[in-house]
Amino acid sequence: MKNFAKLAFCLLTFSSQVSYGMKEEKDSWTSKILSNEYLDGRDRKSLVQVNKQFQQEIDKKGYYKLNTKKVLENDNLDTFLSLFKDKIKTLILSAGAEKGQEALDKFKKFTFPQLTELNLMSNQISEITEEHLKRFPKIEILNLTHNDIGTDSFKLNNFKCETLRSLILINNVQLSRYGKRSIYDNNIQKKPRLIQTLKKSFPYITKLTIAHSLTGNKLIKDIVNSKISDHLEVLSVFGNEISDIDPLLDASFLHLEKLDLGSNDLYGSGIYSLAECKFPKLKELSLCETKISGKGLMLLSQAEGWGKLKKLHLGWTDIGANDVEDFLNTGFAKSIKFLDLRATKVSEEEKENIRKKFHLKEVK
Repeated sequence: MKNFAKLAFCLLTFSSQVSYGMKEEKDSWTSKILSNEYLDGRDRKSLVQVNKQFQQEIDKKGYYKLNTKKVLENDNLDTFLSLFKDKIKTLILSAGAEKGQEALDKFKKFTFPQLTELNLMSNQISEITEEHLKRFPKIEILNLTHNDIGTDSFKLNNFKCETLRSLILINNVQLSRYGKRSIYDNNIQKKPRLIQTLKKSFPYITKLTIAHSLTGNKLIKDIVNSKISDHLEVLSVFGNEISDIDPLLDASFLHLEKLDLGSNDLYGSGIYSLAECKFPKLKELSLCETKISGKGLMLLSQAEGWGKLKKLHLGWTDIGANDVEDFLNTGFAKSIKFLDLRATKVSEEEKENIRKKFHLKEVK
């Protein structure tokens, strides 16, 4: 549990591109505001005092974190939200376990006109509806990491959320059934697949993370077939047991700048297919925890139609120092300034020598 808590904290830091560095004292204000002492409606002097203090804080950052348990147990939430809902720009509903869906449903009666980031990590949420998203007319980032999201969890009908730019789905075990359901189940086959639903409901999404959900090769095929790739700037599909990326050969990734294929079953033919893809604006590639070899690196160096790659992540692979040097001597690698070689066969001394020899900014 301690390791999971650390992982959850890291994922929260990584996925929240707008990081506000909340101070510890703000948590104390949170406790006071949600306590009966301050929001019972009887002590107006205290309420005005807290209102003034917290409004100053929320004006600065627009950042607010709510504990799911308090949302469910405290009858004063309505009073609090009526005071501050117009100021909140980032809302985190924290670790509510099995009560997360119930807590999320409580927000249906409010509208948050300034909110751009909603983090619902670790709440066992299984359903996102049109009524939920209508409460956040300016939402840009939606983090659903470590919930019970499945292939049919987005029940949005014909609703389109045209403001959403980033969707994060990490560690959603219900997605493990993606592409693996019985072909004889006619009722299931008639349901729209997840990626098609996302493309229809979030037509301008530019950053998509579906990771550690064991979704398999069908995920790649659906990303291509749905045309969701047309607008993507960031695509992360690490940890999904993907072994076949041939469908990417037919994709249009005109805007893609970052691609994370780490922790998948990629080697040999998979690396060859990757080199054949067209990524005219690609700047960062992660192949961490794959089976790429020195030969695979040389295959990659033959890629054409790529942008100038600046960062390459090869951590937790069997790459050695000679493999890296041979690769960096190719014309393809001339633009690289950052290399991640953690947990490889490359020693710390060799990393420093490589950094100096090839004038790299950083070698981890």
